[in-house]
Amino acid sequence: MSIDTSICEGDIYNGPFSYVLPNEFGCDTIVIINVNVEPLFNKTESYTLCPGEDAYGIFEEGIYTLILSSVSACDTILNLIISELPENDPACITAVPNDVLSNIRLYPNPVKQFLFVEHSEKNFSLMVFDLGGKKVLQKKVISGNTKIDCRKMASGVYFIHFFAENGTSMSRKILILND
Repeated sequence: MSIDTSICEGDIYNGPFSYVLPNEFGCDTIVIINVNVEPLFNKTESYTLCPGEDAYGIFEEGIYTLILSSVSACDTILNLIISELPENDPACITAVPNDVLSNIRLYPNPVKQFLFVEHSEKNFSLMVFDLGGKKVLQKKVISGNTKIDCRKMASGVYFIHFFAENGTSMSRKILILND
């Protein structure tokens, strides 16, 4: 009998790779375990941002390490190096959108417990989706400021979609880092 299995690089497998199972009738069974070591996926990405822009939902300069857990394979380690250009850099001078959702401010990002949404517009709604597209939160915002409890959300990247009463919409990414 042969058993095929995989482990992730860095995992420890102690034990023999074959077993002999004695049988009382004299016909022993030999079990051979074939272990395939899968490499970890480790990627580094660098981003240079203008003020207010984000990469993977991160708005602040720094070095970030995200560990994206997998149910059926090895985890992914994503190293992000974020740097910010000065506001007056020619690469950062663009036209400002003229819609009611353009002045939404989200902080802090990355989020540890609560996400704060500041906005001068009233009566808009928001929906939060995980990377798999599952809606994890829907909320109607009546005042310009609101607090979103993220303590029960798993660490990872999420998308927030905002919908104004006039039909305009926009999306932003946030990174939740819960322990």
